[in-house]
Amino acid sequence: MFEEIEVKQNDYLNSVKNEIMELDNKSLAMKISNDNEYGFASEILKMVKLKIKNIEERRKEITAPLNDYIRIRNAEFKPFTNHLEELKTNIEAEMFRYNKILQEKLRIEAEQKRQEELKRLKEEESLQRMKASLTENKIDDFKADVIAIKQKEIENKEVEIKNSFKTESVNTIVSECWDFEIINDDDIPANLKSGDPKKIKLAIKSGLRECQGLRIFDKGRITSR
Repeated sequence: MFEEIEVKQNDYLNSVKNEIMELDNKSLAMKISNDNEYGFASEILKMVKLKIKNIEERRKEITAPLNDYIRIRNAEFKPFTNHLEELKTNIEAEMFRYNKILQEKLRIEAEQKRQEELKRLKEEESLQRMKASLTENKIDDFKADVIAIKQKEIENKEVEIKNSFKTESVNTIVSECWDFEIINDDDIPANLKSGDPKKIKLAIKSGLRECQGLRIFDKGRITSR
């Protein structure tokens, strides 16, 4: 089928090439200075337009079977890919649902560990302050200051949760993927009203999770290796 179409196309293009060269010779050196030359140009223009029309008709005649073939083949494949896309969406939705439950559990556990560590550091700092007050030793006081700094770092550090599920054949990583939707442009803070979504995305990447005029949401990302 394709070889036959290509042969027809090549034969036609070779036949029309000489006609185009002849029109080239007549038009490239054309300069209109009187009515006769204007009339001659009109005739050449008519011939050029007709040739364009003929070539376009022939192109469509040659490519129509190819386009029909592609359309039919696409229609045959489409139901299978659509069905698989639906399966993919359903599986990912269930994985995201479970991941949210697991993330909340891990966050609670991580927060408990953080609170336990803060409690331990506070007790250690308290003992070190007491020791420093009794001994009046500046080194003990300095140690207490270092412990206080560690507490501050832990208090300010955001809890990071990463989920990875591994089987014998695949390693699946579920990660957060934050996106936004503009609800009311008038309510968005002035520092984000640039018309450039890059500023909003950068703010979200920096930790913005709630903002007037915006709906910020986690659409999740699943990577399988």
